[in-house]
Amino acid sequence: MILIEYCGICGTDFLKYLSYPNTTDWGHEIVGKLIDKHGNMRNRVTLRSTFPCENCEMCLNQLHYNCRKWKRAPKNGYSEYIAVDNKCVINIDAQDDDLEYVLVEPLNVAINLVKRISPSKDDKIAIIGNGSIGLLAVFYLSLIGCNNVSIYARTPVGIRSQVAEIFGAKTYCYSEAAKEGVSKANKIINTAPYNTMSEIINYANPFSTITFNGISENTRVLLDMDVWHFKNITISPSFPHPQDTFFEAVKVMKLYKENLKLMITHVFPLNDISLAYELMKYKKEEYIKILISGQQSSIMI
Repeated sequence: MILIEYCGICGTDFLKYLSYPNTTDWGHEIVGKLIDKHGNMRNRVTLRSTFPCENCEMCLNQLHYNCRKWKRAPKNGYSEYIAVDNKCVINIDAQDDDLEYVLVEPLNVAINLVKRISPSKDDKIAIIGNGSIGLLAVFYLSLIGCNNVSIYARTPVGIRSQVAEIFGAKTYCYSEAAKEGVSKANKIINTAPYNTMSEIINYANPFSTITFNGISENTRVLLDMDVWHFKNITISPSFPHPQDTFFEAVKVMKLYKENLKLMITHVFPLNDISLAYELMKYKKEEYIKILISGQQSSIMI
């Protein structure tokens, strides 16, 4: 049993709020306290959102990231308590006020996106989308010495652009600059909806590498195979995520949590969750990561 302290709202949650199809469980960016069978509070934990089956040929050969029978951990982080599979629980060495650990799950996604493109310091990297995963990808790229990074976003102003610049990347308007920017990059991370993949392939350089983790109302997207084939583009999806990078994400968070605190812009109590979603719907430039807690009044960080 987990006593939930904070849960981050992610893009999948927002799409479910908008009644999009292809969305499942609410609230998977969780920090809380483990409660044992006797009702005693134990250590603080975060939770992974997926886990491999451990029994298939891929898992038995330590290729967990290729598991075809992976499972999504059922959970609802917008509640006081949840029961979860022990496989999902990851211990964290955190204090009660370390809100940043809700970013472990999206940081894990960002780390995997970065690793999929095998970046080097000389690469020109374009990131599509300036949500939390895009910004965390910029942050992780800076840690490994990749500083030639640009972000392309529908809303290139506000707090997201400010944090992107602190992390080492300029933000440009996607509709105006994406064609030129993507065509200059040799590595591309797409965190925007799936339906942007076709135009990204059209813009992309020959022999470039693209990875993606977008979410979309329609997960079936038509790609121009002729362009893809003759440009010799490598496309490497990031999901399901390798499991070992959750622990790397925890380690990065422990070392750099003060830097990443910038990304948590709002905290709402559980009974004001509708206000959080309204903020997401109408004022995208004003927030990055919104948390839901059990507190009784809204808080702006």
